[in-house]
Amino acid sequence: MNYEKVDIENWSRKQQFEFFLKFTEPFFGITFDLTITNFFNKTKERGDSIFIGYIFNILKAMNEIDELKMRIVGREVFRYNQIGCSATIARDDGTFGFSYIDYNPNYKDFKISAEEEINRVQKSKSFDPGPQVYDTIHFSSLPWIKFTSLSHARQFDHPDSIPKVSCGKIVEKDGEYFMPFSIHVHHALVDGFHIGLLEKRLSELFNR
Repeated sequence: MNYEKVDIENWSRKQQFEFFLKFTEPFFGITFDLTITNFFNKTKERGDSIFIGYIFNILKAMNEIDELKMRIVGREVFRYNQIGCSATIARDDGTFGFSYIDYNPNYKDFKISAEEEINRVQKSKSFDPGPQVYDTIHFSSLPWIKFTSLSHARQFDHPDSIPKVSCGKIVEKDGEYFMPFSIHVHHALVDGFHIGLLEKRLSELFNR
């Protein structure tokens, strides 16, 4: 089993959970620039995909923070042991499709499975998002835009607590490389403190 049920009654965030669960729009979003110079240069030297590389780092960081692996199902909360990534994949005709990329802490194995999944989606004409899964994040890449804020299309009558993550155009300045990073999370599960932990861990991973 890839999850465990959270004991809400004895959870330190019980009051925050119950407060934000009532909101019509319980998601909040934060956007910041990540310095990715070391990651960018090393990935280019290896000839690897920047896209696959930054998804790997993002999933690695998010899998280390329990709150980012929690999901609301009905009025219950479940903490997943591991989460993957449902990423939009661009096609040559200007459209896109949905993928599901499992996380693997071994980068070489992750890269192989990610390449296979990306290839499958690019060859397909389907726009089917697939079955509802909770052990994932919703991910999109906007490599054409250096954005400073971002919002998402959402169905407000559909219960949702899955984080939405986006990366933007990588820009170079004075020999350093920067990438916009946006994350939207359900406030009943996640606070700004946890996003601060994520930013710190991402900075470490992209600059090691």
